[in-house]
Amino acid sequence: YFPKNCTHFEEIKIYFDTVGACDAVIESLKKAWLEYAQTYPERIEPLAWCNECGKKLPISNARLSWSTETQEIYILDGKCLDKYQHFDELTSRQLSTITHSDLEDLVEKEGLSEYDVERLTETLTLWGALPINCPGSVYFIQSEKTHAVKIGFTSGPIEKRLASLQTAHPYKLQLLAALAGTVAYEKSLHDRFAKFRLEGEWFEPHPDLMAFVSVVRLGLGHNNSQERTE
Repeated sequence: YFPKNCTHFEEIKIYFDTVGACDAVIESLKKAWLEYAQTYPERIEPLAWCNECGKKLPISNARLSWSTETQEIYILDGKCLDKYQHFDELTSRQLSTITHSDLEDLVEKEGLSEYDVERLTETLTLWGALPINCPGSVYFIQSEKTHAVKIGFTSGPIEKRLASLQTAHPYKLQLLAALAGTVAYEKSLHDRFAKFRLEGEWFEPHPDLMAFVSVVRLGLGHNNSQERTE
């Protein structure tokens, strides 16, 4: 684990970036930080970093901003937001008010990239701006065309999330299984099946993954499955 004075993931990541750490090291760092944050939540100080100037700022002073024209998403402070508004009309909300459901709506209602919103959700979780143990559902959705399987989390109704994903995909999606879970549990499944990852939250339908889905579908596997992932 990290020293007690480590309260911000981003500062550690910036250091690793400056020494040329590879992607695999950064991914391991993310996993370790989420475990650390779960074990010692009182040590985490939620903060944000402006995408434009790089300044560290309180969550209450940060703005989540996006352009429906370019589909770009930003975390900005007030001054940088004003500067951006001269070049592109951005929709903006105070970051401290943003929930998992709000981020899902960016895909469904604003038409933003599902992949970009997934990356943003991960970043905000690592920053402490979103709770790791937010109650919800972990779901397994499969593309009937490519057979790839998405392992995702939603804090709202699964049917709504499936409908949202379907609008962004040209091929029919099928809900394979779902169970009660948290963001942390979703991430543990991503780690377990990482060698089958295609992109983002999408995975190859490997027999090991499909066997796990079958156990979940039968309603037998939440406790056993979670124990094996830890």
